[in-house]
Amino acid sequence: MLIKKWANAISSTELNIIFNTLKESKTIENDKALFNGKSSFTGEDSDILTPLGLKDKLQEKVDEYRIALGMPALTIINSWFAIQDIGGILKDHYHASSFLSAVLYINADENSNPLVFNVNNHKSTLYPTTGDLIMFPSWYKHGSDGKPNMTKDRTIISFNTCLINK
Repeated sequence: MLIKKWANAISSTELNIIFNTLKESKTIENDKALFNGKSSFTGEDSDILTPLGLKDKLQEKVDEYRIALGMPALTIINSWFAIQDIGGILKDHYHASSFLSAVLYINADENSNPLVFNVNNHKSTLYPTTGDLIMFPSWYKHGSDGKPNMTKDRTIISFNTCLINK
C-alpha cells in the first residue's frame, strides 16, 4: 500500500498551540464520516491550514511523498479538523475529487481508535499518536473499523490535494 507515515511531523510546541486553538474553534455536528464527533469541514473550500500557519510545511511533505513515488505536481486544495469524543467512531469513507489525502494527529494516544485502511479487501491498521502525519491515495477506503475512540478530544487535521494544471 502507498501509505507514508511521518512521526513528529510538527513540534510539540506547535501541537499544543494548535490543540488549544482548535478546541475553541467553530465546528459542525453533521460530518458524515464521524459518529460522536465534530468537524470544521464545510465543503471543498474548507481551509484550516492557512490560519494555523501549517500549509507550507505540509505542502513540503506532499512534495516529498509525490517526488519519491514519481507523481506529478500536487497542491493542497482543502483542509479541516475533527474532534472525536470518547466512544466516537470514524466511519469507512474515501476522499472523492482528490489525488492524495493526509491526516495529522494533533491529540491521539494508545487509547485512540486506529486508522484502518481497506484496499481491495486487504486491511492495514495503524495506531497513530500525537504528531504523526499519514499520507495516502485518496481512493483508499479508511475508518476505525468500528473500534471506538477512548481518548478525550482526539483531534486531527485532514487535507486533500489535486494535480496542478500546467
